[in-house]
Amino acid sequence: MFAVDGGSCEGEETFLMEKILVIEDDIKTANLIQLYLRQAGYKVSLAHDGFSGLDMARNQQPDLVVVDLMLPNLDGLDICRVRSSHG
Repeated sequence: MFAVDGGSCEGEETFLMEKILVIEDDIKTANLIQLYLRQAGYKVSLAHDGFSGLDMARNQQPDLVVVDLMLPNLDGLDICRVRSSHG
């Protein structure tokens, strides 16, 4: 079990997420998600299409990727498939 908030149960591993990549083509939605995540203390990067999101995920190695399913160029499911097949 992993604790996102830094707390953990006795004997369990703690995983602190710092970097989050949000891949969302709607700019207003992406900015709102970024605002809330930054207020919660996370470092947030944004991508607005599938290809740039996949490229950023490869280069930045974020702790979490939040992906919209319907994206230009490469949809969210394809991004997940590529990421899982390449580790």
